[in-house]
Amino acid sequence: MTSTPRIYLNACSLGLPDASCGEAIARQALRPPDRPEDESTLREAARRNCARLLRTDPEGVGLGTGTFQLWSTVMGRLPLRGGRILVAAHEWGDHVRWLHRVAAQTDTTVEAVPATPDGVLDPAAWTARMDDDVIALCLPLVTSLSGLRYPAEEIARLPRPDGALVVLDVAQALGRAVVTPEALGCDVLVGTARKWLRGPRQTALFWLSERARSVLQCTPGDIEPFDLNAALLAGLSQAVETALKRGLSDIADELEALEARLRSGLDGAEVVRLGPASTVGTIPLAVPLDRRPVIDARLRTRGIVAKWCDPRRDEPLSGAPAPSAHLRLSPHVYNTDADIEAALGALGSDVAPARKGA
Repeated sequence: MTSTPRIYLNACSLGLPDASCGEAIARQALRPPDRPEDESTLREAARRNCARLLRTDPEGVGLGTGTFQLWSTVMGRLPLRGGRILVAAHEWGDHVRWLHRVAAQTDTTVEAVPATPDGVLDPAAWTARMDDDVIALCLPLVTSLSGLRYPAEEIARLPRPDGALVVLDVAQALGRAVVTPEALGCDVLVGTARKWLRGPRQTALFWLSERARSVLQCTPGDIEPFDLNAALLAGLSQAVETALKRGLSDIADELEALEARLRSGLDGAEVVRLGPASTVGTIPLAVPLDRRPVIDARLRTRGIVAKWCDPRRDEPLSGAPAPSAHLRLSPHVYNTDADIEAALGALGSDVAPARKGA
């Protein structure tokens, strides 16, 4: 009995690592006990490579195991003596829930900055809420559900109190777009490497500006876990090298071509609604609730791995979700035109435009 080949279209959750990443992990994991590579050497190599990826100085870069692990550690060092934290409408759900728990235990206020009804992200909405009591601004560079690109640079340039930190989640951007913290104007940058960067699970990176180090009273080394897995550090270094060698602009071009084929096949569909294009690689679909079981069965039968998202859990501040299921397709450079055609075939008649006069 032969199994159905997998067609993986879920890079927003986990990008499949390149073979060279697995080989680097195996070399380190299988290294003879009498010839261990110094872990500090591996850390420094990974930190330097991540600094190259971010086009910044290694001094501000640190390593970790996940976006939330790093984000919550950084936010836990923020002086929470009153004041307000402004949070984007599309901030990741785990971050929002953490902030609400902390707010309930302190005199800090968490204030959501809504997007307009049509999803436009307007820096003026942040300006209207800015005052001397703001201590942090939290937002994603690219949103999880729809791949919306936040105007992080414009928001970071808004007048704000000297000690107010811009905390930027770049988990959905690393590996498919150029991410440079100084150009973005943020103070804290965090992101996992397991998505578009195609690094190993349990690897992530962060960056602190000089202002962040002063406000938080720490260096990246104070936040970095002491027990990071040496083999995973080797894999992270290799993943970054692979991405840089391939070229981020070339990766974006390949993603754009795959997305264009998917969007072309979905254009005009009247049952499955296609979301607007923003950051390349994320194709959000709104599926009528009664069609979800049928489409899910088709995807499973064809071995297609995609993601059914839950807006109420993933982006709880973004507003009440429409009465539909949210399917997200996210191809990467390892996907082929045949994979795209298979996905369109799985969606079947649900993507076919209604015939005129029918």
